[in-house]
Amino acid sequence: MSNLPTYRPTDLPTYQPTNQPTNKPTNPP
Repeated sequence: MSNLPTYRPTDLPTYQPTNQPTNKPTNPP
C-alpha cells in the first residue's frame, strides 16, 4: 500500500482547500 507514489495527499499542491476562492461559503457566486 506504500507503493503509491502517484497518490500523495501531502504532495498535491494542485488541490488545496485553503486555496479555493471559487469554493468559498463566504463568497457565493
